Amino acid sequence: MRWAVVAALAVLLTLPAVLSSYAVTIFILIFFYGFLGQAWNIVGGYAGQLSVGHAAFVGVGGYTAAMLSIEAGLTPWVGMFVGAALAALLGAIIGYLGFRFGLRGFYFVLLTVAFAEICRIAVSNIDAIGGPLGLYITFTGDPRQFQFQDGRVYYYIALALMLAATATAWAIERRRFGIYLAAIREDEAAAEALGVNALKYKMLAMVVSSFLTGLGGTFYAFYLFSLQPNTLFGIPLSVEIIIRPIVGGAGTVLGTEAAARAAPDGNTVLLVANSFVINPALKRGNYDVATSFEPVCYLASTPMVLVVQGSSPYKTLNDLIAAAKTRPGQVVFASGGPASSLHVAIEVLKRAAGIEITYVPYGGTAPSINALMGGHVTAVWADYPTVVSQLQSGTLRGLVTASEKRVPTLPDVPTLTETGITRYNADIFYGMVAPAKTPANELAKLSK
Repeated sequence: MRWAVVAALAVLLTLPAVLSSYAVTIFILIFFYGFLGQAWNIVGGYAGQLSVGHAAFVGVGGYTAAMLSIEAGLTPWVGMFVGAALAALLGAIIGYLGFRFGLRGFYFVLLTVAFAEICRIAVSNIDAIGGPLGLYITFTGDPRQFQFQDGRVYYYIALALMLAATATAWAIERRRFGIYLAAIREDEAAAEALGVNALKYKMLAMVVSSFLTGLGGTFYAFYLFSLQPNTLFGIPLSVEIIIRPIVGGAGTVLGTEAAARAAPDGNTVLLVANSFVINPALKRGNYDVATSFEPVCYLASTPMVLVVQGSSPYKTLNDLIAAAKTRPGQVVFASGGPASSLHVAIEVLKRAAGIEITYVPYGGTAPSINALMGGHVTAVWADYPTVVSQLQSGTLRGLVTASEKRVPTLPDVPTLTETGITRYNADIFYGMVAPAKTPANELAKLSK
């Protein structure tokens, strides 16, 4: 086993020498989200406390390191630890309020979401740190400022972060700390009866998890060179963090199959999004959406909007379709990942309009928007919270939404149906399900 790990590490260290720049970018995103997922797993997996607000820690870490670099000239290599410390402080506050007053399940989920929203609203209203438009970091290529001309450096940093988080989780699991967390997760009352200080160890798990996540915020900021409040503190990023350790990664069905096979005793829940419905048609997983699960609760939904640059010559969807018909294959669409609801929207539009376009998948909506702003792609299907600031400022222009009705905050942006495309009306949704045959009383507890 040890030799297999060493061999795998050797392969990962040599891969950048043979990979294309695009493939290197994909691996960077895999490592980074693997790091965030492992950091979340310390509190969500080992301690069994479901946080859906971890984006707040990414945001606090990223904004702190960026502001210290811009205003004080402090290198992000130091600022990242200051940001992580502030993220850990925020984690301690959330943890104390939740654990001290016995919040569990959906109530703890709401607490973490509430704090992430408080952070988003606060940052959006502080002009000194960019307000709703966020911060844009000037690229200098200075390694002291966590900036590199060679993208392979980011590959090795992301790999190091993932390995560090994995080593931390491994160390916790093999020590008394991990044993106590497992006992608390399985039966907190019994663990306390045996002398385990549940509050102490859940607090420690929350602090360690938020500290590591805060470190990731600096990487996010200085890899993408931009920070927008709605992206960094929004529910979509929190879900992206959670989806890896719970579901097994974007576009996979392994975690869903495991949840479908789990005992229907109320101890297993699955966080789902649109891919929960899309994946069976693509992966032929050994589960049925309609019969393998019981619905627990609906969490949130967000509109999808097709955007172009604010200076783009395309004023309407018809303008974009006309260009695609005139120049087949030269109009480039992007989204935050393959086999996602955003990707489906592109394919529906492509077929309904009878156009030939080039599709480029990115590892998240934020990277696809950066590609749009850099002129690398023509248009992006995006989740609304990620682009709301740019839409309001005019940096981006919305051409159409996939919602059934117009989005109230985008009154001038029509729906697909209004443009004559009636085959697709959908929002991005988030919810929770449990294995089929879970007793009604257990479902009721989970939904509260």
